[in-house]
Amino acid sequence: MFNSVKMQLLSSLVGLITGLGMQLLLVRLLPPEQFGLYAFAISVQQIFMIVQDGGFRVLLYRENARSTEDFPYSAEDVFGFANSHLLVVTTIAALVALLLPFSWGPVLAIAFVGGSAKTLASFISGVLMGADRFVDEAKWQIVIRILTSLAAVISAAAFPNAAIVILCIFVAQAIMLPSWSHKASVSPPLFKWAAKARLHAFTLSLLALFTALYFRTGLVVMSALDIDAIGIGAYGFVHRLIDASVMVIGPLGQIAFFKLRQDSNWLAGRYRRPLILLAYLVLAVAGALFVSVFSREVMTLLAGETYREQAPVLAWAVWTAPFIGPNYILMQSLLARGEDKGVVICAATTAVIALIANVLLISGNGAAGAAQALVLSELSMCMLLIGVHAIRAKRQS
Repeated sequence: MFNSVKMQLLSSLVGLITGLGMQLLLVRLLPPEQFGLYAFAISVQQIFMIVQDGGFRVLLYRENARSTEDFPYSAEDVFGFANSHLLVVTTIAALVALLLPFSWGPVLAIAFVGGSAKTLASFISGVLMGADRFVDEAKWQIVIRILTSLAAVISAAAFPNAAIVILCIFVAQAIMLPSWSHKASVSPPLFKWAAKARLHAFTLSLLALFTALYFRTGLVVMSALDIDAIGIGAYGFVHRLIDASVMVIGPLGQIAFFKLRQDSNWLAGRYRRPLILLAYLVLAVAGALFVSVFSREVMTLLAGETYREQAPVLAWAVWTAPFIGPNYILMQSLLARGEDKGVVICAATTAVIALIANVLLISGNGAAGAAQALVLSELSMCMLLIGVHAIRAKRQS
């Protein structure tokens, strides 16, 4: 258990350092319009990766951790269903993107194909963690994160173009897949309807889709409302910082999921550590206060003088920190205990709140409004998840 936590935290630390370092360098190496395009394409890619994933990553994790008696398919079959789904949706999306009459169509096509490599990597991670091989999964993630970050920075320095950077990240990720696929016994695509497996996966994919929508709606709305390139670039940069910081809490949530899948009373045992969450909240609030007060200096230090006047974006967005960590832990604990529908309702409600908030706040406040909407979304999700936990506890009492 200790080695698993230690390696997962080390992997997250490496991911945090490489993720932040990559964003700090890309925001300086790419022109503002190219960085804005890069941030937009990556956000669309990550939303579409929800479709590519189709809910199969969590399903693979679940069925490798503990297969329930009423689930009629093996973990190997589920992997085959996952790969057939990934192949079909990626092919269709890439072809459609190439036909779009917009200059960013080819960039999106590259992003969609690149997302397939990331999605397959996530399938492998799900299998490894479900088999209690957290150490192997962490080692693999460390290598991938270092390699993809180097590929992005080197390509941006040589060719300051968003499409080339995204393509090089995909190539670096794809190179690593064959070397690790055997560790998870990757199954070939299995073209079979398998209604029960796909229904479970569909519910989980709805959760992931709604979560991505409320978390990433800002960039899409800003592009639609024709916000200036520097504002989009600043919000995209701050958003990528938040993405990187989420990795810190990730390992605890993933290991809690595995343990709760094995034993639904695990949190009540000797591993219960409410003080860890309290410490996280104290640090998150203290960090948010510091960054808010010195937002201009921090923004200039991290992103350069070009983005100094966009400091309010950072000052608002940093207040997502106190909510993101608890949200992730609450969500994982509910999913492990089969509360899929309740979590989906929470995410769907938050997605609606996020869309309305983004349209209203961005119209009045530009990029800073997108950051304000993100904070409101995370706060809403946190309150809703706490409500589901309370309902579950009352139902069991």
